[in-house]
Amino acid sequence: MEIKELLTEITQTEEVRSILSNLRSQIKEDKKAAETYVDAAFIGRLGDLLSHADAKTRKNAALLLGDLSDRVQALELAGQVTQALWAAYEREDTKFVLASYIKGLSAYDCGEILESLQAERKRLGAEEIWEEDKKHMRLLLEQMDLLLEAYQEKENYRYQGIHKKHALILTTDPYMREALLAQVQDLGYADARMVGRGVRLLTDSLDKLSQIRIYREMLFVIRFRGQTLAAEENLAQAIVLSELLPLLEEVYGKKKKYPFALRMQMDADSKTTKRLAYAIEEGSQGRLANRPKDAVIELLPRQKKDGTYVVYARVLGQADRRFIYREHALPTSMAPVVAAEMVELVRPYLKEEAHVIDLSAVLAHF
Repeated sequence: MEIKELLTEITQTEEVRSILSNLRSQIKEDKKAAETYVDAAFIGRLGDLLSHADAKTRKNAALLLGDLSDRVQALELAGQVTQALWAAYEREDTKFVLASYIKGLSAYDCGEILESLQAERKRLGAEEIWEEDKKHMRLLLEQMDLLLEAYQEKENYRYQGIHKKHALILTTDPYMREALLAQVQDLGYADARMVGRGVRLLTDSLDKLSQIRIYREMLFVIRFRGQTLAAEENLAQAIVLSELLPLLEEVYGKKKKYPFALRMQMDADSKTTKRLAYAIEEGSQGRLANRPKDAVIELLPRQKKDGTYVVYARVLGQADRRFIYREHALPTSMAPVVAAEMVELVRPYLKEEAHVIDLSAVLAHF
């Protein structure tokens, strides 16, 4: 059915759960049709459906009101819709529906109900959550936080460098590890050593390392408290109690929360990743916020052969100034790290006034 027919069906039929879902899909593909056919009467009908006996119908109606926010505002009904969504949230007793009201509200100006929203978020944060409700409550809290962030002053995460000793891994290709180790040791890091991914060292300053151009990326090794062995069942707690938060405070200054992104190994399923990310956020009481789009740090847990984990961190606020000499670069240009590796590989064969054989030109004659 086309959008016009779907609107008629929703207006005239009582069992509309699947029709609402179908309409949402079509509106995403053709918003102009919604602007043409949706009127105040239909918005009123959606408001009535927020009290429907079927929970999924209430959910779809709330989400649809969010999808239609531009049309609702054009009809000057935004205030009424906001109040209707909030009233529906307050009387809702089915957990999985709650987040849909908040998602719908996030499409509108919620200034008039902001105090109520803030009070509700505070109440939810202090409430004990039953195991069977965790999934739905996590989603609700996530939507609530996203909505409220729009009314909060944004934190400024300015990279400040490090001053305490941290373990780092400079990653590189296997054939470059020896050359990288030699360059690191030439800078005075006598205890540096080769590891599987590159070279590991301890340092309290990153300034000298900017002289090295043949490493791919710089990763912090997040050290756990005491002799903690992080297995799958206690990985979130080990991360929360590790040096991660002190590192973030050192690098960005003290903040209420630090947005992070979790990057698991390729074979990890999305459910495992989400479950761990939520557990980290919950265990840190929100100071580590699972917000990949705003992340100031990426966490990279990697499982070892014995089943325990090591966690690396990529600090995103740190500018890489090793290649600022590049004035011009094209999409087809060689990656600067690769160019630096090539120079390093041929270094033993470089001599003053040496003749250069252009192999590509020679081969072109055959």
